[in-house]
Amino acid sequence: MSANITIEIGRDGIVPCTVRQVGSKQVSWIRKRDAAILSVGKFVFSSESRITVDVHSTMDTWNLIIRQAELQDSGVYECQISDSPKLSKLVYLHVKVPELRIAGEKEVYAKAGSTVQLKCYVQSTATSHWTIQWFYRGKGEENFSANSNMGSNKGTWTLNSVSESDAGDYMCTATRLKPVYIQLVILPGERFAEAMVREGNTNSGVSSLDNISIFFPSHIIIVILTCMNMI
Repeated sequence: MSANITIEIGRDGIVPCTVRQVGSKQVSWIRKRDAAILSVGKFVFSSESRITVDVHSTMDTWNLIIRQAELQDSGVYECQISDSPKLSKLVYLHVKVPELRIAGEKEVYAKAGSTVQLKCYVQSTATSHWTIQWFYRGKGEENFSANSNMGSNKGTWTLNSVSESDAGDYMCTATRLKPVYIQLVILPGERFAEAMVREGNTNSGVSSLDNISIFFPSHIIIVILTCMNMI
């Protein structure tokens, strides 16, 4: 008999085992990859404080608890009963790593003086909250510097009245997750309009309109679209 459990990295994992009519027999947990005996009855033998056992003999449950799960915790765990012949249950634990995602394009063109919002989020099915932080590296700079903007699940960095000094690379991070990046390019008004026209020539009309509407009021959109139709 076997079961499969999937949890996200950093969350507490409950590896379940139900044993009825235990009597005087002992229930043990064994980690199969190294044959380590993690617990016998209510006693834990693992040197890792993250590993405990939750025993409710009146409810017939002998659950192995792995707190703040790491990738190396993935594998097969055996719930074993000291009987002859041996009775056991295998549980396959899979620890997965969610992904950070950019909301929008990874290369953003903005008009000098406009407001820009950079957004990233954790693509996760878990109810736990992830702390997100942004870092910035200007043109010619080697290292990223931290921004105080932080949030749960979604992280937004708002840049007001952007100028050339705001151009550069922006890195979105969360603990244990692979960072993602946005490059911000600041253009004067004339060059920005030209860049948007070039973008329209390489993309469909719908995607081009979406890109323009981020930075322009509606009456300017109409002028640019008119120019695009004339080209």
